[in-house]
Parts: sequence; C-alpha cells; structure tokens
Amino acid sequence: MVGKLGTAGILVLLLSTALVGAVYAEEEIHPPQVRVLGEITAINLEENTFAFTTRQGENLRFLVIERTKFRSRDGSINGLGDLEAGMMALVVGIRHPENGLVALMVAAGKPDDLPETFRFKGRVDGVDLHSSTFSVLAASGESQRFKVIDRTQFRSRDGSVKGLQDLEIGMPLNVFAAKTDDGIPVAAVVIAGLQQTKPERFEGFGEITNVVPGLNKFDLQTRSGELLEITVSDRTRFRSRDGSIEDIHDLKKGMHALVAGVRLDDGQLKAVIVGVGQPRQDRAPRTTDVERDRQTDAALTDLR
Repeated sequence: MVGKLGTAGILVLLLSTALVGAVYAEEEIHPPQVRVLGEITAINLEENTFAFTTRQGENLRFLVIERTKFRSRDGSINGLGDLEAGMMALVVGIRHPENGLVALMVAAGKPDDLPETFRFKGRVDGVDLHSSTFSVLAASGESQRFKVIDRTQFRSRDGSVKGLQDLEIGMPLNVFAAKTDDGIPVAAVVIAGLQQTKPERFEGFGEITNVVPGLNKFDLQTRSGELLEITVSDRTRFRSRDGSIEDIHDLKKGMHALVAGVRLDDGQLKAVIVGVGQPRQDRAPRTTDVERDRQTDAALTDLR
C-alpha cells in the first residue's frame, strides 16, 4: 500500500478530473498561484478558514470564499463544513496581497477511502474498445491490463492521443492507476509518447550567403566551409553593435554572424541568438560564453 500522502496525489485525479481545467481558468485571472498537497489539520467555520500541512511539513491557513469549489470522490464534500481534520487534500489557490492564501479549489478525501495506486511503464500490446481496456508490456516482460473510464485522462506531447481509440500497438506509455476489487486497475492518467530529450546545441560563425525572410531562414557559410541552413522564430534574439539588426529582414548577404541555437529532432537548426557584424568585418560581436549559454538555456523550453 502506498503511503497516504503519496496516494492522495492520485486520489485527487480520480476524485475530480474536472479540477484541472477549472483551476487553470481561475489561475489565469488570479496569479500568483499556489498548488499544495497534504493534510487538513483544522477547520474554523467562524473565520471561513482551514489549517493545512503540506507534504513538506509547511503549515498553511487558507481562506474559503464564495467561489471556492470543492471536489470529493463520492460528492459528499460541498463546502467548508464538510471538511474534517485528517482528510487528505489537493488545494489550489492564490496569494492575495490582503487576505493571504485563498483557496479556489479543494479536492479532499479520507485516508481510509483512498484506493491503492501504482505507476506502470511500458508499451501498448493490446487494445479492446468493446471492453474499454488496454494492456501494457513492460521492459521486464510483465504485462498489465487497465480499464478506461469516462474520467480517465489521456495526455500526449502532440495532443494526438485523446482516448482509448488513439492508442496504437508499440506506443510507449506511462500509466497512473488505482487497483479495484475486480482485479482490473482503473487508469487515472495515461501519458503517451516518449519523453522529449533536451535538444542538441550548435554554434556557427561565418558569412551569411543567402536570406529568405518569407521562410524565416538564412544560410551561413562557416569558417570551416560548412553550409548551414538556419531557421529563426519570434523567439530568436538578434544582436549587433549599433542595434540596427532587429529581425531576419535586417540580415544581408555578406554580413558576418555568430549563431547559437539548438538542433531539433528532425535535424533542423533553430537559432536562439544571432550576433551580426557588417560585411568584411573580421570578427562577430562579442558574446561571452557564459552569457550565450545562459540565453540559450532560457530559450530551450520554448524551442522544444
């Protein structure tokens, strides 16, 4: 049996898969956000607050307002008065400058009600739409069958996997599930696809030989004689000594450039930084290795 705080994380997913979308809507309106998992330790109905201890041992107090939403596995928790000390909960809220921590969503349940949960990783080796089940084969050779319900969440990097019908034989999966009395675990979250690896960095210094602004591309002939086709985006940063180079439309054939970026999975070279000098200039604008690495790291997440 998984520890009660560890299990509570999956419990909340099983209790209310609607929580995520609703909370995101609230968070966009009321930043900064707070999202904590832990135990409810006390309730104060007069002050409309409850005390909460996080998994890390931090003691917090949340204010409940009229818009606070409550979720539970059986629908029995509809307000502050239904909470009890000792309940496990996921609380999503905001830090208000005057009121402190304000709860926007509380998904709670009693530890004794928590199902036994586990994670299983492998590849799809069977799909049965009629019984709403699928099986996963682990690298160890172990095979596990899972049941899909209406609240099962499907995730994939490109958004192509939205349900059981989108699973394909051989597709890599991470499944978070809860055990049931009938022996077939219920899948709470199914994450499809391989985890994306960190893009490989590249750097090139040389002369710009061709610019095609309409395709957001330019060619760079490096000092070693290699011809690189570089792609830019609205996240690419352009640098020049006089500040005249602001985007790809300012690049000209014959300019010297130092380009740093990432090589994507398909081999495409995506520029993060383009430092430009004038034609026949002996060296590119100076960008220290430390600064260039820092800027490249900052842009990696957006480019992946």
